[in-house]
Amino acid sequence: MSTYIPLQSITLTSTATTIAFNNIPQSYTDLILVTGDILNPTNLANMYFQFNDDTGSNYSRTWFEGSGTASSSSRDSNQTSMKVGRSYGGNRTINIFHFQNYSNLTTNKTVIGRSGSGDTSSSTVLSVGLWRSNAAINKIVVGIEGGIVFSSGCTFTLYGISSGSAKAVGGEVTITGGYAYHTFRQSAQFIPTENLTADILVIAGGGGGGAVSTQGYAGGGGGGAGGFRFASSQSLTNGTLYTITVGAGGAGKSKTSFGTGASGNSSNVVGSGFSTFSTTGGGGGGSESYDGGNGVGVGLRGGSAGGNGRSSTTPLGNLGGYSPSEGNNGGTENGGATGGGGGGVTGAGGTATGSAPNLTGGVGGAGSNTYSTWHTATNTGVSGFIAGGGGGGAYVSQSIAAGAGGSGGGGNGGYNAVGANAVANTGSGGGGGGSGSVSGNIFAGGNGASGLVIVRYAI
Repeated sequence: MSTYIPLQSITLTSTATTIAFNNIPQSYTDLILVTGDILNPTNLANMYFQFNDDTGSNYSRTWFEGSGTASSSSRDSNQTSMKVGRSYGGNRTINIFHFQNYSNLTTNKTVIGRSGSGDTSSSTVLSVGLWRSNAAINKIVVGIEGGIVFSSGCTFTLYGISSGSAKAVGGEVTITGGYAYHTFRQSAQFIPTENLTADILVIAGGGGGGAVSTQGYAGGGGGGAGGFRFASSQSLTNGTLYTITVGAGGAGKSKTSFGTGASGNSSNVVGSGFSTFSTTGGGGGGSESYDGGNGVGVGLRGGSAGGNGRSSTTPLGNLGGYSPSEGNNGGTENGGATGGGGGGVTGAGGTATGSAPNLTGGVGGAGSNTYSTWHTATNTGVSGFIAGGGGGGAYVSQSIAAGAGGSGGGGNGGYNAVGANAVANTGSGGGGGGSGSVSGNIFAGGNGASGLVIVRYAI
């Protein structure tokens, strides 16, 4: 079933000679323009269109008019505008225009117009217009012949017609804005029902936050965000089975033992004739290493790296070595009592700030809102952001606060509390665990979030 998608609406607050719709998107099959309360203060006149600023003699129309008691028809050609609408002086007119196959590049453009007024003295008009151009329509100017103005209160609403039918099966299907989105929150299969050119967004699982040692003298590092990659204009073949793997988030480190949080798992798309498109799971957040010097203070590498618990060595992101990078570095500790933030897809994890006893845990690296329209359409991400790093945890006697999670769903670090879990299906990192003022008062790191895969194509 076809769907009307509102593109732009204009209501005049004063008189106007013309109105224009600019930068018309090319992702629909047809356009519909509905004009309401069209009124001019003088007399009956034709409304007209010009496309793409073309003022040459490239327009024609054929029209039929009837009032219930009389009828007439005519045709004109080689005009400098397409006169397919009607405006009745003193009577409000409704017009509906259908722009057929407006974005194709191989045929002339046709418009069907229907016009009428409820006034008993007015008539109904059916018009067909032709613009002799193979160009796609990207601008429409609307006016009234003879320089007559539109009155205040006239309304103009432009719609795009979407075919409304998905061209593949698999995942949660959302159709909006001329696109079909297939959202995968867990592993599944994607099968096109015709050959497609698609864009693909792949986000791996985020890393878990670190927990401190049994000594309880520090805060755990925040987990790193899962790797984040985008592939445009991918050719997908009718009937081919594409396996979608959505990586699970890494578990936060338990308070029962010290050590790093678990790294997240990779997300990928695999199919016959299609190069595997993969991302790397986010690195787990580091711990602190008083218990036997086991070297667990550094956050783990990953798509984005986990933050440190007790180390000044920078944890490195982009483990997959991709260009552009799939993620960022984790943050380091400061003074051994607060954790660094996990890296996010657009920013490195923050280093713990201040000096004891006024330390603050490192903030999680920022997520991305580059594809906010995708996340709005599919109800994913957090306020249009995705893949933020987890905040660093804090040791209460040396700190005043833990680090906040990065935009996109990163978990907050713990302050005499557990690290917060990341928001599900954002690929964000979990917050680092905190420790209390009494030795042994230790809290676990938060869990990293599972990843996400979205496939989008025009319909």
